[in-house]
Amino acid sequence: MLVLEAGSAGGQAGTSSRIENYLGFPSGVSGQELAARAQLQAQKFGASVLVAKSAAALTADGTTYGVTLDDGVTVQARTVLIATGARYRRPALELAAGVSPGDSGAPVVAPDGHVVGIVFARGLRPRPAIAYAVDGAVARALLAAQRHG
Repeated sequence: MLVLEAGSAGGQAGTSSRIENYLGFPSGVSGQELAARAQLQAQKFGASVLVAKSAAALTADGTTYGVTLDDGVTVQARTVLIATGARYRRPALELAAGVSPGDSGAPVVAPDGHVVGIVFARGLRPRPAIAYAVDGAVARALLAAQRHG
């Protein structure tokens, strides 16, 4: 079995500074430690792990597949599993001018200036959860109700 990691070991989890919600780690674990443990376990069961390698091409020839790596080497396999992973993307949204992240009821503004959501602070956490509205009109109505209610 061959595992290819195009980026760093463990993918997105491997680059996380701290993971607090992973089963079996009640005190949390760093992404790097979790990735290292996963790699050790994969190797224990016979997998070879290549980091900073990616597949460039996939061919089929009867009952086997050829996976051509980015360095031109082709590996033969009877089965190929493709897991493309996930990538963190931050939405292009901003809080309205003069609003701090902890302000409950603050409008969230899209780059074109439209209000697209309202910030609802949860407990004492420093990062607010953002409830997105369907459109700006709904967001403005929610904001008005929040301020008057």
